[in-house]
Amino acid sequence: MLNIDEYLRSHSKEIMDSIEGNYIPIETTTRQTFNYIATEVQKTFVIDKDGRIGGRDHVHNVLTMAIICSMWCGWVSQAKANDGRYLQEWADSFKKAIIDAFEIGQEYSAVQH
Repeated sequence: MLNIDEYLRSHSKEIMDSIEGNYIPIETTTRQTFNYIATEVQKTFVIDKDGRIGGRDHVHNVLTMAIICSMWCGWVSQAKANDGRYLQEWADSFKKAIIDAFEIGQEYSAVQH
């Protein structure tokens, strides 16, 4: 079973700072698939940015990347479980790791400075 919770908890500030520092490369944000999903995310999570409603910001881009990467992790882990290269438990652990990381981030918000 994957257990990275301790590391995520003890390095939360470092991890958050690295994401805040423009984690998503410009070349990624210009790809058609990325832009389509980011636009849909932007429509769902409308924000007021610099006085205009509905601007796309770094949060939209990071959420888009998280959605894409989570989908890929779901596919690859299940495909490998289906053909016997992974135990089904491992595929389930991929999902749990993603959910646990999200929850650790929520917890961190209560202690951030």
